[in-house]
Amino acid sequence: MRINEVFSPQPDVAKLAALADFLTGRAEDRSAPKKISTDAFISLAKNMKISMTLDQLKNLSQQEPLSNIIRNVENDTVIFHDIDDPSGEEPNDTMDVQQAQATVDKMAKRAAKKKGI
Repeated sequence: MRINEVFSPQPDVAKLAALADFLTGRAEDRSAPKKISTDAFISLAKNMKISMTLDQLKNLSQQEPLSNIIRNVENDTVIFHDIDDPSGEEPNDTMDVQQAQATVDKMAKRAAKKKGI
């Protein structure tokens, strides 16, 4: 047992933050939606020996450090902040058709040069 496990005021919050951070990273790696059902989140927390209810999760998600990781807890869903944009605003990274065609053309030209075509 480490000293911070004994004297830490809320060790469960640190573990929950680690769990939420892991789930956010996992969703980012798989390009999946950054959300999970509240039942699944609470079940994963219980597997980590953290006993909590939905109301406790809602309260803790409004406090640091979870408020930096969890955007919102609804009745059946935990929604995480985007890793790249913790402000909660959706990124505007779409490109129009002409930009996409120009990008593909550049890539095709580079590939042709490498092959010597």
